[in-house]
Amino acid sequence: MASASIRLAFACVEGRSHRAKGCEDAGGMLRIGRRGGIIALADGAGSAAYAASGAATAVSVALAVIARNFAEIHATPGPTLFLTPLVEALTVKAAELECRLRDLACTLLVAAAVRHGDTVQWLTAHIGDGVIAADFGDGLALLSPPENGEFSSSTYFVTDVGAADHFRLSVGIAREATFVVMTDGAAESLFRRADQTLAPAVTVMAKWAQDVPSRRLKSILTKNLIEVIRPRTMDDASLGLLRIGGYTDSVR
Repeated sequence: MASASIRLAFACVEGRSHRAKGCEDAGGMLRIGRRGGIIALADGAGSAAYAASGAATAVSVALAVIARNFAEIHATPGPTLFLTPLVEALTVKAAELECRLRDLACTLLVAAAVRHGDTVQWLTAHIGDGVIAADFGDGLALLSPPENGEFSSSTYFVTDVGAADHFRLSVGIAREATFVVMTDGAAESLFRRADQTLAPAVTVMAKWAQDVPSRRLKSILTKNLIEVIRPRTMDDASLGLLRIGGYTDSVR
């Protein structure tokens, strides 16, 4: 049975200022049958007491919610279907840890896509900083830029009271889809805020998603995060790649 050509990979590394407490970014990926996949990254807030737990919970729930409700979310995009179960899960986690909901604060970036015949249905979900770039067959472009708060060093989190007002959900249909997703630590080197442009290296990463088998992508991402990105930031840094191409006789 033919399957869509799927490439999925992510990598997270701790920042130079986080070595004592460990990485507070989280990442995850999930295939949607033989025709699609999801990448999710979260960046735990530096001020949150349980940032790593919040980020891990957000990623886990985001993957499950989209896998279960992709078609419905794509057809009726809005924050309710996505944010409600996310906040509910974080509230349960806060009760388990006996902490406040804001102690689990994190940003969230998700890209998902499923092939249907000759087209690919895709969606992205984003709250906070970090960047999502996409190539739908006509070149890589910025799809979802970082959103900062009142000050340039602040942003918005899944746990914020007004999270729905800053939740950005985009959907579309294309012939093919490649996504490069990055948390704020990686974006410091790969995205220029002044003119909202992507570094040339992001185009190279999108090409990896098109040409390199999934089994090799994680090690390539990790190597670049450690050798190129980490020396330029004090923050944790994460990268994710998702590519849905044409049909093939095997899933790669």
